[in-house]
Amino acid sequence: MGKTRSMNRKKKHDFAYGMDRIKNWSDLHHDVLILVMMQLGGVDFLAFSGVCKSWRSLAVSNRNKFMVSRPPMSIFVSIVANEDEYYLEDFEGRKFKISLPHFAAGMSCIGVTGGYLILINQKTYDCWLVNLIKRHGLHFPNAHFRIFCCHGFFRSTLVFSSSISEWVFVVLNISQEKIWFCIAGKPEWTEISTPFNIVNFHGFKGKIYALIHSQSHGVRLYGMELFPKLKLVLLKTENFTTPDFGSPRKTR
Repeated sequence: MGKTRSMNRKKKHDFAYGMDRIKNWSDLHHDVLILVMMQLGGVDFLAFSGVCKSWRSLAVSNRNKFMVSRPPMSIFVSIVANEDEYYLEDFEGRKFKISLPHFAAGMSCIGVTGGYLILINQKTYDCWLVNLIKRHGLHFPNAHFRIFCCHGFFRSTLVFSSSISEWVFVVLNISQEKIWFCIAGKPEWTEISTPFNIVNFHGFKGKIYALIHSQSHGVRLYGMELFPKLKLVLLKTENFTTPDFGSPRKTR
């Protein structure tokens, strides 16, 4: 028993001595910092990246690795005195108020896609997609209001297209049966009319997948290509049940 206590005291002494020798925390070995960083939550990661230039450089270079390892967080938008306030909530129920980057201040939030807030300037129709964790923004200018009219009737997805090596923002207006897409930073939006009843779509690993409903076949899964022109390819699926989008049921 006495030997165990002695060993514990020695470990504490060695640890304290090691901490005393660290005069500049920015000099900590990067392997140690990565181990610490990977144990953080999303908001703590932002604080970690703001400690010093060295830690910020480490956080930026390992940001994608960190992001894919973390569970998703909920985004809340609260309107107080005609001002939008943004909150993140993690799986432990902790809420954090987050401020927008300077380039997105004064814009209205009309939705969320892929973890990015969809922000619109109602006067200039500038559109920004902003990730509050990454502090990353993508600019899609000249987003005419008709693209996003009837908020409950548009679907959107953000995808990094491998064919053109660019971020592409794709919007589906269900009521008008039209698709618009824009490459980040480019002023032109491409409009496509579609005869298909696209229920929803989602970008994943550089590709877009769409659920399309027909009277004869029900709902099927398609791969969607935008370049050089719209192309839909039926994907083979097994045990694919037709979801009831009109009457969602609660599960216990």
